[in-house]
Amino acid sequence: MAVKAKLILGGFFVANKLDAEAELVRRNLDDVDAMEVERAEAELLAADRSFFEVTDRQLNLEFVPPERREPLRRFCASLHHG
Repeated sequence: MAVKAKLILGGFFVANKLDAEAELVRRNLDDVDAMEVERAEAELLAADRSFFEVTDRQLNLEFVPPERREPLRRFCASLHHG
């Protein structure tokens, strides 16, 4: 979940033109295997909004709203894995 949270955060920074902050997250992900990043990105982009148990206030934290998916893709594409 930590990798996914960092990808979501990086996407948020990209969407809000916070380049220095996005670079900090990028550097923090440098030691993460590229396959793990790709898997996390794919899972985030495929996640549906869902609700759990008793109330509709318990959200799927991995759900990325459609308007935030493109910045997430751009952030993931900017990672230097290879």
